[in-house]
Amino acid sequence: MNDELVLVPKSIMEALQCFDDDLLADVLRLWDCNQQEWVSCLPTVFRFERDDLLVWHEKGTLRCRTGAIDTHDAHDLPLPMDADTLDADLCLTWRSDRTFADLIGCSHIGAQLLEAHLQR
Repeated sequence: MNDELVLVPKSIMEALQCFDDDLLADVLRLWDCNQQEWVSCLPTVFRFERDDLLVWHEKGTLRCRTGAIDTHDAHDLPLPMDADTLDADLCLTWRSDRTFADLIGCSHIGAQLLEAHLQR
């Protein structure tokens, strides 16, 4: 569980509420192919049937943006301030995070998504 204190602005809850009537289709996170583990400091994609919600941490604050995320091209992803500490030869791939499997196909789950995201 993540014990780091993270500020959750009202805009995050408002963004999640915009998806209340939409079904969650997938949750995608970046996987380090070499280390065989999630790279938790990088953004998460909450993929709904209508659109995507990208969520990331920036200076202790949760941020987000909506819009389709091209999971074949990661060049425009927001990176954390300490991204320069990431290995330049890092092998990353987007993968479905099965810890969210019980929420796939559900709606009105903004609070659960937020809680699960903060605990990872």
